[in-house]
Amino acid sequence: MEDFEELANLSREDYGSYLFVAGAEEDDLLRHYGVDRSMLVESRIVDLSWGEDGGPRTVVSVMPSVNGWAAVGEHGVDSIGWRIVREVSVGTNAVLLNYSWARPRLIVAVDGVVSRSVEPTSPAYDPDEAIPEEGGLAFGGPAGYATVFSFIERLTGHHMTPAWMLGPFLAATV
Repeated sequence: MEDFEELANLSREDYGSYLFVAGAEEDDLLRHYGVDRSMLVESRIVDLSWGEDGGPRTVVSVMPSVNGWAAVGEHGVDSIGWRIVREVSVGTNAVLLNYSWARPRLIVAVDGVVSRSVEPTSPAYDPDEAIPEEGGLAFGGPAGYATVFSFIERLTGHHMTPAWMLGPFLAATV
């Protein structure tokens, strides 16, 4: 597993939010965020800035699509992914990984319905509610990047690496 030290060295509590949607077109997914492709510029996570007082509140990035799953990254103070995960999953599957406050939270939605919502590091994790892709992963304790990213890879085929998350990628402020 890759070294995720570079992420920790960002000294931010927001490592981002990543929305994966099976069979989606990138442009359609971006529209849910209010982003048109003409707004995108090449960026790296260290170049992004957002603010709580009057500045841009969220930066949306297009991540490389894999195995028919479109992916969008989101950084900032507005959590758009939480609001649209059900909508974008209608007729397909969607997975949202949110790393706000350096704590992972996963939401799996199928055809407009959340089928799984879990905080993998929570001691209240209930393996009886687990979906098959959680099997054998170290959920319910101090699950690190490797555990959460292994789950994403099992579901979507996306192999999340520091380079994939840190950029360069195309991004727009909203």
